Amino acid sequence: MTLTLDIDHVSALIRETAEAEILPRYQRLEAVDIRQKSGPQDLVTAADLASEARLERALRAHLPGSAVVGEEGAFADPTLLERLRGAGAVWIIDPVDGTINFCEGRPHFVVIVALVRDGVIVAGWLHDVLAGETAVAARGAGAWIGGRRLSVGRALLSAQRRCRVSRARARHQPLRAVHAPDALGPRRRLPHSC
Repeated sequence: MTLTLDIDHVSALIRETAEAEILPRYQRLEAVDIRQKSGPQDLVTAADLASEARLERALRAHLPGSAVVGEEGAFADPTLLERLRGAGAVWIIDPVDGTINFCEGRPHFVVIVALVRDGVIVAGWLHDVLAGETAVAARGAGAWIGGRRLSVGRALLSAQRRCRVSRARARHQPLRAVHAPDALGPRRRLPHSC
């Protein structure tokens, strides 16, 4: 199977699905719309199920012959995970990542889609449903958010260089953090063994 992929079209499919299946349910879920899967912190909603089903149909139509492994489908039928070991194209879908936030009406949730070809991730999408913005990365082509190409900033490159130097000097020393406030903000740390 030849892989012909229109990144922008996939982004549009994800956005349309979010607008049709997730946004109308945000802060409007009823108790009947929410179920527990493996426990009280592992939930599935009507939005998860509807958006996964819609994305599965749309992505298969976009890339005929491809398979799909969705979070909800794989929970119901774990044998679907075997698709990831095979050859060919496989879509991976998390229809509402951050389901607890979604259930509680908090704004921290996204739709995640990845395309795997012969066991290698070739592209990934993260769609912020409320902002209507999609981050996309494609193997060998870079990453974008909302059409803006992303690049690694000088501060982060500098922090990565410090990690490589520190790692080379301290191969047998225990891990410690290297503070890089210019790269990751004042409270974030890079592990010594970056």
